[in-house]
Amino acid sequence: MPTAEALNITNSRPLIKHALAIGEAAQGTIELTNNGTQPVLVKAYLGDWQYAPSGDGTKEFSAPGSLPRSCASWVSFLPQEVTIPPSGKTLIDYTVRVPRAETLDGSYSAVLFFESMLGEGPDPKREGAFVRFAARVGSLFDVEIGGTDQTFNLLMGR
Repeated sequence: MPTAEALNITNSRPLIKHALAIGEAAQGTIELTNNGTQPVLVKAYLGDWQYAPSGDGTKEFSAPGSLPRSCASWVSFLPQEVTIPPSGKTLIDYTVRVPRAETLDGSYSAVLFFESMLGEGPDPKREGAFVRFAARVGSLFDVEIGGTDQTFNLLMGR
């Protein structure tokens, strides 16, 4: 009989905002929770994101460093791979370090994806096909340089 799986992971920080000056760094933690009944192997990796031209809030994702306002190279994180037990949690520590480049100003972005593969390979004793599905959740990074986002700075007490 066929079976189906679902990825049931929650991310405590889907949006991460930092207002930083040139040369500054910020650290934080992202908590991932496995709400499922099976252990889940999660691999973390960086990418770029931007809003789509449609203006409806849709996001487009691409390879890290491929967009002009990318800060993917500023973000480091650990661990890169972890198995989360059923009903378990894990912490991903990250650091955003703004380089010392006087030309930096405005908003920069990146995304830290957490991906898991669902589905198993075919059983040689059984006929049929299978589908292997990659599911991912992510944390969007929005880094403001030079205090250009006044609303965010006010909220942060700066």
